[in-house]
Amino acid sequence: SHAVEAYLSKESTAVSDLFALEATRIILGNIVEAAEGVAEARENMLYASMLAGVAINCAGTVAVHGMGYYLTNYHGVHHGLANGVLLPHVLRFELERGLSRLEDAAVKLGFENGGKLVEKIEDVARRTGVSRSLIELGAEPNELDAMVADALSYARNLDKHPHPLTPEEIRRIYLRAFGG
Repeated sequence: SHAVEAYLSKESTAVSDLFALEATRIILGNIVEAAEGVAEARENMLYASMLAGVAINCAGTVAVHGMGYYLTNYHGVHHGLANGVLLPHVLRFELERGLSRLEDAAVKLGFENGGKLVEKIEDVARRTGVSRSLIELGAEPNELDAMVADALSYARNLDKHPHPLTPEEIRRIYLRAFGG
């Protein structure tokens, strides 16, 4: 999530893009094997984590993080898991809006298009046992208003998102994430 979000950030730079894309490439190529305990893949993930950290230090993170904090703060969901569940939903929303930056990232990473990149992220999540639905993480649809209000309070993330998100758009993304 960190690497992809840094690449999409309005505050990204040529330097942060290099770190973000390389981190994403390494993560997508190693995370499944790392989860299975393969030592070399785990080492590669450590390196990718450092690269992604440099990228977010330069560019920051976007709506995925702002939306994920509710799950961490009110349901005790690990920060990375909260972001991992929300990332594909936010990316699919952005694909529908025609976000060229996401298409650009996909091509630079060797994918045919942004949809194929999101499919790969979803496949990695499935293969590593990441939940697809917010319900699986303990959130309930009756919390939706509180979730949207909480997400909107994270201006540091939403202000870096590629374009402004309305409360209704955030609500729609959360509703998709409830459905898995």
